[in-house]
Amino acid sequence: AERVAVQLAGTRAAWLALQACSGDQAASRSPGGGAAWISQLDEAERRAEAFLTEADLLTMALEAASGRRNLQVINLCGRQRMLSQRLAKQALLAAVLPDAAAAAQTAAAVLTVQAFEAALLALEQAPLASEGIRAALAQARGQWHRLLDGQRRAGGGDAVAGRSALARESDALSNSFDQLTSLYEHSMQVLLG
Repeated sequence: AERVAVQLAGTRAAWLALQACSGDQAASRSPGGGAAWISQLDEAERRAEAFLTEADLLTMALEAASGRRNLQVINLCGRQRMLSQRLAKQALLAAVLPDAAAAAQTAAAVLTVQAFEAALLALEQAPLASEGIRAALAQARGQWHRLLDGQRRAGGGDAVAGRSALARESDALSNSFDQLTSLYEHSMQVLLG
C-alpha cells in the first residue's frame, strides 16, 4: 500500500507539471515554428512522457498490490491505446519540426512501433482469446497497418492523406482497444466465476 501511495503521489505531481505546461503554452501560444514554439513543444513532450512513465509505474504498483498478475492483458490493452496515440503524435511532430527535433521524433516512433507490435503479439497469443477477442484483434491489426501507412505518408508528398489516416486510425485503434479491454474483462469474469 505504501508503494502505491508513493507512486500515486509521483503520478499526480507529473500530471500537475503537465497541466502547468499546457496552461503556460495556452497563455503564450505562438505556433509558427519559431524557437519559442519548438521549445514549448519539447517541454510539453518531456512532461507528457514523464507523466506516462509515472502512470506505468503506478499501474505496476497496483497490479503488484492486488496480487493478480492476470490483469496484464487488460493493462496491455490500455497501453495499446496510448501507444497508437503516441505514434500519431510522433509522426505529426516529425513532419512539422526542424531537422534535429524531427529526427528525434522519428527515432522515438521506431521504439513506439516496436512496443506496439510486441504487445499486440502478446495479446494475440494470450490464452483468454475467445472468438470475439480474436475478431477484435484482427480488426485492430488492420487498423494498425493503416496507421503505419499513414505514418509513412505523413511526411512525404501525400502528407495530407497520411495525416488524415494517422488521426482516423489512431482514434479507431483507441476505440478497438477499449472494446478489447471490455472483452478481456468479461472473459476473466467468466473464468474467475
